[in-house]
Amino acid sequence: MDRTDAAPPPETRSLYLIAMAVFTITVSVGILNGLKLVQFDRAQLLTHVHAGTLGWITLGVIATSLWMLKGAVERPGSAALRTILWSAVISVPIFVASFATGDLTLRAIFSWPVFAVTLGMAWWAISSVRREGLTLPRLGMLLALVSLVLGSALGVIIASQQALDIEIISAAAIGGHISAQVVGYLVLFAMAVTEWRLRPGAAMSRLGIAQYVIPFIGAVIGIVGATAGSNEALGAVILFELIGVAIYTVRLGPQVLRAPWLRAEPTRHFALAVPFLIADLAFLILLIYGVVSGTYADFALIPLWLIFAFDHAMFVGVVSNVLFGLVQVATWERRAIGRWADHVVFWGMNAGMLGFVVSLMFEQRDLERIFAPIMGTSILVGIAVYAWRIVAPRATATRPALQVP
Repeated sequence: MDRTDAAPPPETRSLYLIAMAVFTITVSVGILNGLKLVQFDRAQLLTHVHAGTLGWITLGVIATSLWMLKGAVERPGSAALRTILWSAVISVPIFVASFATGDLTLRAIFSWPVFAVTLGMAWWAISSVRREGLTLPRLGMLLALVSLVLGSALGVIIASQQALDIEIISAAAIGGHISAQVVGYLVLFAMAVTEWRLRPGAAMSRLGIAQYVIPFIGAVIGIVGATAGSNEALGAVILFELIGVAIYTVRLGPQVLRAPWLRAEPTRHFALAVPFLIADLAFLILLIYGVVSGTYADFALIPLWLIFAFDHAMFVGVVSNVLFGLVQVATWERRAIGRWADHVVFWGMNAGMLGFVVSLMFEQRDLERIFAPIMGTSILVGIAVYAWRIVAPRATATRPALQVP
């Protein structure tokens, strides 16, 4: 049975700390780019993106999977797990740094160790669930990790063939990589964590299982369809994603409505991820419809605001809310340290992100220079305070339980 009041293992806190450290790269570049103080080249912008998606998000996902499967972490004979974790801590920052060089060969070489880490985590998680038992959040986490493996496999193949100047699979397979990493991996991870935190102990049900399995099938269809260049498959992705998110919204809607929005509690981060996930689906529908209809026959034709709205709704609105909520829970007994920062992160990050997207939508560059720094500075404040909470001496008092709406 999943418990929301169980303290995380030490490995989880350490990985959150490292993930936040790498995230500072993404945030710093984002602030400078939003202020138009620095003109970044393609390699630097790719570093900005991957420091977030790999350094912040994937290390955060690994940390969270350890927490969700804590019983397995505490079992003896975890040498294989320690190897996987150390490999993640070393390989992910190196891979992120390879993007800054702009060297396709280095990028291809260092992508393989990261792929091995994702494969190892999926294998470990499956083995652990067999021992610990399956719950709805664990089902979502497993399918998220499997989607990560599938998307990463396409990613390393594409990177390798670019470096070698050969074609093993069609270049269109990059769409399958994106489908697996967003429609499968990130959506399923967000669903799993928010269910774990907002509906602890929820029984296995057909509707709950469908909530996870249907988007996973959609992601697989997206992988196959993009690799084959099938627009019909992209339409199927929308349908499967829509069904899964609709079930998810109905099941978690009551908890979202009861969230303590004005209190400095992590629950509101998990609750806010739900409407942002719905918004992200709307942007995904616009993107795919534009591709299928031929409106965006060329990637360069996609409006900049739509790209930013799509990725910021997912990476900031959904996943960063989920991860910052988890970091707050992981350091709950030390929440007295910089308690004000919880409000800064919640309101500053989300309001700044919304303002940033709206400013792009209406081409208001002056507003972009205001909201991008608000979003980024709020995140940096949170990183500094939460890092302090993680490394601060452990409180001797009994860990207080969180209230679930």
